[in-house]
Amino acid sequence: MKKFVALFLLLPMLFIVFPTESSATTMKHYNTPVKVKLVPSINFNVTPFGTYRLVNVDNSREIEFTGQIQFRYTPNQVTVRVNDRDFTSNKGFELQEVGTSGSNYINISSISQRNTFNTVDYRGSLKIEPGKDRLTLFNILSIEEYIQGVVPKEMPASWHMEALKAQAIAARNYAYVQMKNNDHVVDTVANQVYGGKSGEHSRTNEAVRATRGQYATANGQVINAFFHSSSGGHTENSENVWSSPLPYIKAVPDPYDVHPSNSNNAWTETIQRNTIEQKLFGSGVRLVDLKVTERSPTAGSVQKVTATGVRANGETVKVTVPNGSGPDSLRSAFGASLKSINFRIEPSSAGMKVRTANGSVQDVPTVYGTKMRTANGQDVTVTANEVPIRTASSTVFAQTNSTAYTFKGSGWGHRLGMSQWGARGMAEAGKTYDDILTHYYTGVKIETLK
Repeated sequence: MKKFVALFLLLPMLFIVFPTESSATTMKHYNTPVKVKLVPSINFNVTPFGTYRLVNVDNSREIEFTGQIQFRYTPNQVTVRVNDRDFTSNKGFELQEVGTSGSNYINISSISQRNTFNTVDYRGSLKIEPGKDRLTLFNILSIEEYIQGVVPKEMPASWHMEALKAQAIAARNYAYVQMKNNDHVVDTVANQVYGGKSGEHSRTNEAVRATRGQYATANGQVINAFFHSSSGGHTENSENVWSSPLPYIKAVPDPYDVHPSNSNNAWTETIQRNTIEQKLFGSGVRLVDLKVTERSPTAGSVQKVTATGVRANGETVKVTVPNGSGPDSLRSAFGASLKSINFRIEPSSAGMKVRTANGSVQDVPTVYGTKMRTANGQDVTVTANEVPIRTASSTVFAQTNSTAYTFKGSGWGHRLGMSQWGARGMAEAGKTYDDILTHYYTGVKIETLK
């Protein structure tokens, strides 16, 4: 009986000292995980550094590997080659990070970044699923590791540390809200530019660590901390850009945005008349006038633009944009990309002096589509690009309307929330990162969340 008791007491001690194999290979748990969709080439190679395991999602079986893993696209399946053996899965594979080592990372041979394919290192784990024309690839990692790859892509690492800290919190907020509402984010400007471990910088990593777990909140909720490059001197109410009001995205003066190095303080974009015609009217209509017809009362952002056109028969056509979408869509409404909706429109020089029926002389920007009396007394509708004008000594040909329109504006981006150039200006003026964030986001607090 004594021997039995002694053995019974010893067994738990042996269990504690020697953990099972499965507990030693548990996938790393990510606090506040972020799932980033990457775009690989059709076939790509992955080399893990540190401790990882490869799992077939079809049956949850682990596949032993050493060195490089080759992923190959096959219709409706994923094929992987490891150690000269091929494995195929209908649901895909997971390359799971194991343990808590900060030295783990993954090298991927070919990832799309700004229209080129590059070799990129990533922290965290990978999920590889079937796709239509290539494999679907996700990088899964903690939000802190994710924003280490975001901040230097969204703001130069050489900028003032307080501006970098503000950017870190804004990026963390944005990722948190996106993952709360969506399955994943993408690695481009459609969400936030993300460069993985390869894109990190020591100064921006320092800013991320210094603000670890900090968020801008309003009424206890993490806000959607929109940010943009340059406000042009004043940010805007959200409803004057995207139609939906947000209580923490309100227009505020932004004098710090006018930084000496900010090339977006003034910009010019010239668009040919026929490009705008096709975009707004389609064929068969000549654009004769384009003007801003409504601005916001807060920051002067353009809300509506009205285009006037003339058909060959002299019929006048008017189109007002945007139609059914928010004012920010004006940036792509005219056939070219405008930096912001803070602009004015100037026609190219086509104006002339015209004597009217009552004998007065007026300056007009265009005569296309109007009725003019010829030298022999006939009334005709002007539908030509040029008209002959008889002077005292000769006949000259004058343009009947503008050949292009020039948009002159300031700022770059949607003008909502934090201006990055403004954040730099505030930081250089001695403001702290929480000063910056509470200036651009109305009524928020900076809190550390667990």
